[in-house]
Amino acid sequence: MSKGFKHSEETKQKMRKKALGRHHSKETKRKMSKSQEGRKLSKEHIKKLIEINTGKHHSEETKRKIGLIHKGKKLSKEEIKKRTETRRKNGWYKNPQEQSKIISERNRGNKYNLGRKFSNEHRKNISIGLKNKRKSKEHIEKIKENRKNQILPFRDTSIELKIQNFLKELSIDFITHKYIKDIKHGYQCDIFIPSMNLIIECDGNYFHGNPNIFRDEQLNERFIKQREIDKLRTKELEEQGYTVIRLWEEEINKIMLYDFKIKIENGTKGNNKSKI
Repeated sequence: MSKGFKHSEETKQKMRKKALGRHHSKETKRKMSKSQEGRKLSKEHIKKLIEINTGKHHSEETKRKIGLIHKGKKLSKEEIKKRTETRRKNGWYKNPQEQSKIISERNRGNKYNLGRKFSNEHRKNISIGLKNKRKSKEHIEKIKENRKNQILPFRDTSIELKIQNFLKELSIDFITHKYIKDIKHGYQCDIFIPSMNLIIECDGNYFHGNPNIFRDEQLNERFIKQREIDKLRTKELEEQGYTVIRLWEEEINKIMLYDFKIKIENGTKGNNKSKI
């Protein structure tokens, strides 16, 4: 057969039907693999392959088989390097946000990872991989910007709900998780009352390091820092003209509606700004 010869569409269809259901032996597969070594596909060929496979989906059985083939396989450093270089050539890292968007759209409706649980070994590997990875200042700023619109925590705590219910009984309008941006250490406060320019913080005994319960040596570095940032934010808020009332979990658990009302009244008069 001369080089450059092309089969007609009819012949191609006949060849496809004839090959349907046939399986190559391991030896044939090995020979085919060897014959393809070092061969580079032209851009036109790659484009055609993409067009042919666009919109196609593997059956669940095929996915299972692919999963079994790759199970336990680890990519060599050389293979990882090759893939990284290929992605760099294809402009993968030039616009990561655009690439992320493409992947997100491509995987929309894909339930492959739904309910999937990582093994302890996998989690450990992820942790090690991220341990010494430093985020750029630009990245950190982006994270901060995105967090402004997130409601954290996802559920209000029982102590927050108790204070919210007291405010409803007193017919006081309030906003939960309002982002306070006009201080250096901006954050989402627990409760903000616009009519009084009042911020109420419902501090859990453990996570905010209640000094009436825990000594410094009983708390790890993270919770000691949390206590310090709470003090700093209170100072910054008061400097900006906000009234701040911080209530500890142990206090909220015991407080009654009448006592809370008095605390609000005293707090707004400037006579009883709660200190940490």
